[in-house]
Amino acid sequence: MNDTTALIEARKASADWHGISVQKHLVLTGQMTLDSDRDGQRIKAMGKKYRPAALREEVI
Repeated sequence: MNDTTALIEARKASADWHGISVQKHLVLTGQMTLDSDRDGQRIKAMGKKYRPAALREEVI
């Protein structure tokens, strides 16, 4: 094991690494949620004949 590998493993073992990792994933998940809400509003605004076939009968 070289110094670089040991340094990476030491960073991953620290509490800061876990906090940053959790925070990063929360931010990414929040962005996906906002995107899906935005997309849902766009689909709702479309006329029924322009909606994707799977969503034509479904009310979002």
